[in-house]
Amino acid sequence: MKPLPQPTPLFTADDIAARIHAMGQQIGQTYAGEELVVLCLLKNSLVFMADLMRAIPMPFRSYTLRVVHVSETPGGPTALQVLYGSAVPVEGQHVLIVDDVVDTGVTLAYVRDHLAARQPKSLRMAVLIDRTAPRKIQLVPEWSAFRLETDHDDRFLVGYGLDHADYYRGLPYVGVLQEPSA
Repeated sequence: MKPLPQPTPLFTADDIAARIHAMGQQIGQTYAGEELVVLCLLKNSLVFMADLMRAIPMPFRSYTLRVVHVSETPGGPTALQVLYGSAVPVEGQHVLIVDDVVDTGVTLAYVRDHLAARQPKSLRMAVLIDRTAPRKIQLVPEWSAFRLETDHDDRFLVGYGLDHADYYRGLPYVGVLQEPSA
C-alpha cells in the first residue's frame, strides 16, 4: 500500500475538545428540565457525536440514522433516503440532529424536513463544522464548533471522523488534504 499523504492540521484535538465542551454546556442549558432525543447522521459524525454526548450534562436518548443517495437507473438522477437503525421516537420530542460538516445544506435540510413532518416538539442542529460558502439551501445550525466562511473553499477536510476514501477517520484533529486523489 502506498503511504497516505499527511493532512495539514486545521483544528487541533484541544481546540475541538474545548469547543465541544462549550457546545455541550449550551445544549444542556437549552434543554434543561426537558426530554431530549439526540440523532446522529452516520458515519462521519460518529466521533463528534460520541464526544458531544459526553459533554451534554443531562440525560437524553440517542439514535443514529443514515442518509443515502439512491438511483433507479445506473448513472441516473439520485434522490435522498433516510435509513433508521431502529425506531426513532421524535413525535412530540425535542430533537437535536448531530452532523459533521454542513456544506451545501441539501442533506441536512432534507433530514430536518423529513423529521419535521413527524411533528417533534422542537428540532435543532449541532454540527462540527459549518462551511457557509457552498450553501445551496439557507440553513443555519443552532450550534457549530467551527465556521469556515471562506469563499471558494475547496479544502478537503479529514480526521475526527471525517474521511477520504474511508481513511483518516481516526485522527484526533481535523486536517486538510491538498488535492486528494480518488
